[in-house]
This record gives sequence, structure tokens and C-alpha cells, in this order.
Amino acid sequence: MADYRDLTGNYEVDFPILKEMFHSLTNEINIDNQQGEVISHTFTTTSAEVITHRLGKIPTLFTEMDKTEAGTVHRTAWDADGITLVSSDNSQVLKFYVE
Repeated sequence: MADYRDLTGNYEVDFPILKEMFHSLTNEINIDNQQGEVISHTFTTTSAEVITHRLGKIPTLFTEMDKTEAGTVHRTAWDADGITLVSSDNSQVLKFYVE
């Protein structure tokens, strides 16, 4: 992954580097021993929906970060490939962190 030490001061050269840096910041969190993923999901039903993640392991943490509708979201299952969530609103947009 590119970082600020790769910047040259030339916009044409630096733009792809900056884009990669910002993209990684919006999709992953890596602080000390924490490694997780931020996921945005739009629910289409109030039934259970499986949302894939890229952790490669069974998560140990699920935290809501932001949602667009009042209501509840709860986890019913998770495994090394995905997390199953149920929303009380069928148009809920949820941003969450999974680790």
C-alpha cells in the first residue's frame, strides 16, 4: 500500500497514490492490534441478509457506526466469509465496523 512517503509533489504522479491511500482509509481500519473492515450496506428486506466481509476469519466484534433510519439492526450469525444481519427497516442504510 502506498503512503505519504511515496508522494512526489507532482499532481499527476501523486493523484493515484492519494486515491489509493484514501480508499484504504475508508475500507479498513488498522490501529495497533485492531484489524477490521468498515462496510456500508443497504437493506432490501426485514429478513436476514448475509453481508460478505474480507476478514478471512470469524469476526469477534460488530459495531454500528451510522444508519439512515431509526430502528434496530441485530446480528444473527457470522462466519469467516460473512455476517448475517436483520434490520427492522427494509430501506435502512447501515455503516458498520466488523473485526
